[in-house]
Formats: sequence, C-alpha cells, structure tokens
Amino acid sequence: MTRNHIKYLQDKGIVVNHHQKTELIYFSNKQHPQIKLRVGTSTFKSQSTIKALGITIDKDLKWTQHVNDVVKKVTSLSSGL
Repeated sequence: MTRNHIKYLQDKGIVVNHHQKTELIYFSNKQHPQIKLRVGTSTFKSQSTIKALGITIDKDLKWTQHVNDVVKKVTSLSSGL
C-alpha cells in the first residue's frame, strides 16, 4: 500500500491499522506466489487462511478448515462432559 493509498483512505476518514492483528489474504482462482504488502513500517505476507469474527476463511473460499476447527472444538468440549 503506497502513501497515496494511505492518504486517500485517511482523507475519507478511514483509519489504516497496521498492527500485529492485521492479516492479509489474497483471493484468486489462479495460483499466485505469496504476496507481501508494506504499510508504514509493517510488512504483511499473504496467508492461506485467516480468522475473522471466529470464522476461518481460506484463500479458496472453502469451509473445510473452519469445519475442522469447529469439530475439534466441539470434540474437546464434549469430552469434558
């Protein structure tokens, strides 16, 4: 993200937060190399999955990883009953 992009967003009242919680995911139907994005002094590498509001999202927009995470959590909780 260039300074022009950041300035544009800030002019529109959008705060660009580039702290440790920020994650980058690239959605495409084509294979792509890992993408790096620099915002201010922080550099972010694209991930194959990210978590947003407790939902695991993968770059192919499939639910497999999220379902596996939920099953693992339910199995762990049910063993305590």
